[in-house]
Amino acid sequence: MSPQNRVPDRDGNPRAECARAGSLSITRESLRLLYRLADRPTCWRLAAAVAAIAASSILAALAPLALKELIDAVAVTGRADLGDGPPFALLAGALYLAALGGSRVLAEIRPALTGGAEQQLAGSIRQAGFAHLLRLPMAFHHDQPSGSLLQALQHAGAGTRMLLMALTGSVLPVVVEIACIAVILARLDQPALAVCILLSGAAHAVLYARLAAGLGTRSRDVVQGSARSHAIVADHLQHLEMVKCQNAEPDACQRLAESTDAERAHWARLHRQRSRIGIASTGIFCAAWACSMTLAGLAVRDGTLSVGGFVLANLYVMQLVRPIESLGAGVRDLVQGSEWLRPVLGMLNQPTEGPALTGPAGASSGASASTGTAAASAASRSSPPSLSARSLCLRHGDRPVLDAVAFDVAAGATLAIVGPSGSGKSSLLRAILRLKEVERGDLLLDGHPIADLPPASIRQQVGFVAQEAALLNASIAANIAFGNPPSSDAAILAAANTAGLADLLRSLPDGCSTFVGERGMKLSGGERQRVAIARAILRRPSLLILDEATSMLDAATESHVMRNLREACRGCTTVMAAHRLSVVAHADEILVLDRGRVAERGTHLALLAAGGMYARTWAMQAESAPA
Repeated sequence: MSPQNRVPDRDGNPRAECARAGSLSITRESLRLLYRLADRPTCWRLAAAVAAIAASSILAALAPLALKELIDAVAVTGRADLGDGPPFALLAGALYLAALGGSRVLAEIRPALTGGAEQQLAGSIRQAGFAHLLRLPMAFHHDQPSGSLLQALQHAGAGTRMLLMALTGSVLPVVVEIACIAVILARLDQPALAVCILLSGAAHAVLYARLAAGLGTRSRDVVQGSARSHAIVADHLQHLEMVKCQNAEPDACQRLAESTDAERAHWARLHRQRSRIGIASTGIFCAAWACSMTLAGLAVRDGTLSVGGFVLANLYVMQLVRPIESLGAGVRDLVQGSEWLRPVLGMLNQPTEGPALTGPAGASSGASASTGTAAASAASRSSPPSLSARSLCLRHGDRPVLDAVAFDVAAGATLAIVGPSGSGKSSLLRAILRLKEVERGDLLLDGHPIADLPPASIRQQVGFVAQEAALLNASIAANIAFGNPPSSDAAILAAANTAGLADLLRSLPDGCSTFVGERGMKLSGGERQRVAIARAILRRPSLLILDEATSMLDAATESHVMRNLREACRGCTTVMAAHRLSVVAHADEILVLDRGRVAERGTHLALLAAGGMYARTWAMQAESAPA
């Protein structure tokens, strides 16, 4: 197995490493991800927003300076003389109002600039996460509840918005404003006041740094608890028929109630942690205010600071109340938003199967160009391939599934795989599709090891029909066309008729436009299988893989559909698994699997003559068949 496609073990799992990372490193990784996903218009919007934020903060810092000059002018003359001499007081007042108004206008412009950026980035991270999930190996998905993955994508969008709001609405404005205020106070020959303001900012930074880890842990617990609740809901709704038949609605509700209680407790701990940070921030602010008032009062007493300067110093401290409070909220949102992005970051760190092909079914030239190898070109061409196995071994965890399986299928030939349940038939078929990775041995497609071929280049030439036919909540026509090259309505209808759906379509008022419902549950099992067969026929595959593809059909319909399928896919290489031996009697070679090993092999007649497991199963099925 190539390193790119190997799923890491638990000790080296990138997702586990992401889960162990601290809040600061997750925040950095989140910001790097958003930077990579931002398109040019979004970058310009964010740059304009940063400029507006900086200008707004600078004006907010300069406004009290104009007020100081106004107060000093009034204090010196005893009145604001607006008629005699230069209207300095009037000018100072106008500058004060202009600075305040300009600061507020620029602050209101920020949401208009960042709103579009938030939507673009939230949508991009959702699309990137979804595309990556589709390229992850099945081994990853087998360990993940689908509901938790959906919740992770939803949290990622919300986390993106929280990050941008925290940075542009809280953190950046306060940092700029504190820096400007410190510079202004220093230029007023009041270095002690400037140091007091800077120490206040530093104390807040230390506070947030020390408490961010606990906040990150609480936020992570909330995300995980929410994902568990979402997974429970999705799991029970997905298997609603089983829940109803088992009369298990109370059990399902109890599971969700327990998960919801745990989630509520996580939220309570998060809110307590946020409150602790807020209370500590208030204490720092009160200490800074008391210090600045004392220093300013002493400076006025000593004559080094005017009355306007005293008002200026205290006004600055008061002016910082709301920004510092928003800074606390911003840091909390920054940490929480990063934690909400953590699950998607872990998923994006997972190695994928390989590059995806463009287009619904991929293009052979694209596959060859992407890999640049003769093997990929062989896997992509439309002529029927040969298929071989050499000492093939496969495991599910610690349980062996296939052991030393070997076979050869010539191009255009048919190989049938039979055997009792659990003998490894489906696992072998999924190994051909690289839905499962082999442990030892070789599986060769046209003489090239399948492990060296991009999975997409293999699957683009395969028509696959599973026992449990997977259908989307869409129309019959959309399900037949899904994943196939663009096809006309006539071609879709022809494939449906070949699969034995003609009578069904005639009985439906909307015909091929009929919606099949969630997972196709508005259709019977046999109808779903025939829709999947029509999908495979429309694909015009060079390799046809059938896994109990007609197990839900009656004997007459099965015979008719299989005859049509063989005619429609004449010349393509076929590998099929079945329990009913009558379905595979025409195969060029039949493998009989027993406990993962090849017990017998040969043609139908040769196996009957051998009198082994195949012959006994044939006789048993013949006796139980209706007359």
